[in-house]
This record gives sequence, C-alpha cells and structure tokens, in this order.
Amino acid sequence: MITLLKRWSGLVILLVLHLAVLLHYGVAPGELARFLLAITFFTFLPGLLLLDCWHFYEDDGYRLILALIVGIILDIFIYIAAAVLGWWWLFNLGAGLVLLALLAKHSLSSDLNLLGGMPGRLPRLDLTLLTFLSLLLLGLLVVFQYIPNPLPGGSSPLIYYIDQTWHLGNIAEINNHWPPQDPRLAGHPFHYHIFVYILMASWAKVTGIALPVLYFRLGPWLLLSLLFAAAYFVGCRWFRSRSAGWLHVTVLFFMGTLLLSYPYNIFLTNLFTSPTFLLATIFTLALLLEFKIYMGGGAPHRLALILLLVTGLSEAKGNFFPVLYGSLLSCGLINRLRSQPEPRLFILLATTIVPFGLVFTYIFKSGGSEGINIVPLEIIRYTQLHTSLAGWLGQNGAWLAWCLRPVYLVAFLSLRLPVLANLLRQLTASGRRLGFEPVFMAATIGLS
Repeated sequence: MITLLKRWSGLVILLVLHLAVLLHYGVAPGELARFLLAITFFTFLPGLLLLDCWHFYEDDGYRLILALIVGIILDIFIYIAAAVLGWWWLFNLGAGLVLLALLAKHSLSSDLNLLGGMPGRLPRLDLTLLTFLSLLLLGLLVVFQYIPNPLPGGSSPLIYYIDQTWHLGNIAEINNHWPPQDPRLAGHPFHYHIFVYILMASWAKVTGIALPVLYFRLGPWLLLSLLFAAAYFVGCRWFRSRSAGWLHVTVLFFMGTLLLSYPYNIFLTNLFTSPTFLLATIFTLALLLEFKIYMGGGAPHRLALILLLVTGLSEAKGNFFPVLYGSLLSCGLINRLRSQPEPRLFILLATTIVPFGLVFTYIFKSGGSEGINIVPLEIIRYTQLHTSLAGWLGQNGAWLAWCLRPVYLVAFLSLRLPVLANLLRQLTASGRRLGFEPVFMAATIGLS
C-alpha cells in the first residue's frame, strides 16, 4: 500500500508539472479546469459507457485509453448532429444521461479500482522509464508547440508556421458554420479530413475556451499525452511484453526518422504541425490492436468498434487506412494461395471498406483536394541527408532520391531491429501455417 501511494504521489507531481507548464504558457486556471471537466464528462465517460454497453472489459489501462479514443469519435458525431439540427443542448443532455447510466452500472467501481491500482501493476523500471519519457515529451511540447506558437494578447509577435493559421481557420469555420465552407475559397464546400477540426470545435462549444488556447495549448497536450499512453499499451499488448511498450514510445516519439532527418525529425514534426496526422496516428494504433484482438478470437461484436475506428481514421487522415487495408488484402491473398480460408478476415475486408469508401467519396468529390498520391519513399526528399547532398552536388533530380532509397531503408529500419527480429522469428516459426499477426505486420511495414 505504501509503495502504491508513493507511485501515485509521483504521478500526481508529474501531472501537476505538465499543468503548471500549460499555465505558464498562457492557459488561465479557469480554462484549464473547464477543459479537464469537459474531457471527463463529455468525452471520457461517454466512451467508457459505450465500452460497457458492448461488454468490452479489458484488464489493464488500455480500457481507459480506448474509452477516451471512443469518446473523441462520439464527440465528433454528436457535434455533427447538433450542428445539422441546431440542437446544441444535445451535449448537455448527453453528458447528463451518460453520468446517470454510469452511476447505475456496477462496472464504474471496477473501473475506478482499475485506475487506482494501475501504477502498482507497472514494474518499477517501466514506471521510471515512462516518467522520464513523459518529461521528455513535456520538453518537446515546450520546444515545438508552446514557444513557436504564442497566444494572442501577449507581448510576443504573432508569427506562426503557415499551416497553423490554416488549421486554426478551419476550426473557426466549423465552429461558426455548418456545413462548413473552405476558408480559402468563399462559397465552396470544405471537403477535407475535418474530424480533428470538428473535435476542437466541439470542445470550444462545450467549454467556451478561445480557439487559439485550445488549438495551440490544450488540444495538443491532451492528444499527444493520449498518443503517448496508447503507444505504450498497444506495444505491450501486441508483443505481450511490458518492455515493448516503453520501447514503442521511445521509437515513436524520439527516434522515428531521426538518423536521416537531423536536425529535423520529420515524423515528430508532423505530430506538432499537422493535427490531422496526430489524430490519425492515435486512431491507427487502436485499430491495429483491435484487428489483432478480433482475428485472435475476440468477441464478434468487436467488429462494431473496428468500424467506428475505421470511420474516425478515414476522416482524420484519408491516406492512413489504405495501407492497413492493403495489409489485410495481403493476408487474404496468402490465405487464398495456401487454401486456408479465414472467415473473420473476409468479414474485415468486406465491411471496413464501406465506411472508408463513403468518407473517401465525401473528401474527394469536389475540387481543391490533392487526392492520394502514391510516391514510394517520397519522404527522402525532405530529409537532411538529401538536402545536404543536393546542395553539395548541385543536383536535385529524381536519380538522387532513388540512390538514397537503400540508405534510407537501412537507417530507418535500424531503429526497429528488435521488432524486425521478432517478426522474422514468428514468420520462420510459423512454417506452412502463417498466422495473421506476422503476415499483417510484415505487410504493413512493407506497404508503409
């Protein structure tokens, strides 16, 4: 008991430090309190109730992370319904009904026990490493988010990265008009990956907090913290290893394309400059694990959660899901060649394409969109290695990017050697009966 109290004390101090930094960089105490209450009652608890209704009872912190992810998608759907109907009281009514329903359920006490005992179930090494990584994340927030993006009303000049003002304009448009119009083209419908903008607008409606505070401070802090936790629990559950969890967090946040991008980590930069990329990454991690659970014999109605996540992912960033669907197709093709039919895989292929197809049609049915361009390893052109060589040689042709592709692959995959070694072991140990997990993982790595 004493050990558990010490661990909780450490976590509370860590949370207070994160919140104190937010206050230092312009978030008012009242705004912070309203935001935390709104996330609890309008996002987290509705997601938890839906998981209860579906009888999804996880035995670790993944349940709490999944509840917040599901709650985010529900917030987006409720906002769309309220905007179409003009019934903004739906948020208050929904929060009240959710609270009453949760109080009437016996599972609420078990969820509180799960939350209370979580620090005690983590190995000491894992807890120490995660605390250290959380402090590093706080440093990244300060360097990449808080300092470069001063809030209006201060003494600092308001100079933002060009995409930031565009994202903020999209949120403002959705917060004031429905259906939204493209802020760049007055009178034209706004067909884009808009779920993250709807999410921010929903928080603005509920809390009354100014959009710059939500977009530049509170939103990134919450979503990056959620991604941090999701990366840990998904890593643990996918590889059945606690150490895989903190290794996953380390690679995702602090390594990525680091070897080729110094001094700019391209993947990391996207997490701070592209809110659509950030939200899609969160949904992708949850969807990967749900595929694994469903194909491993999970409850058949878990398919409903998968379809919900596919819908959220497709409208968060349209080019993420095609990679995952291509991986599912690869698994289906191998099963077909080996005459090993897998009914659940066929169900996934047949059902998940429907919400993606509907969203894809909506996003790309009018002008102004770039579409989904497939250019293998185009990211090489944005690495420091390519930039330096192009300047030294005085050449920037396609041949240089092609020559650097092998170098990029070696450097990129070198940070993931433990995962690749484990994947190779699974593929060779499977023999003729290749399981879903290694084939799906190999296909995802290849298609990515």
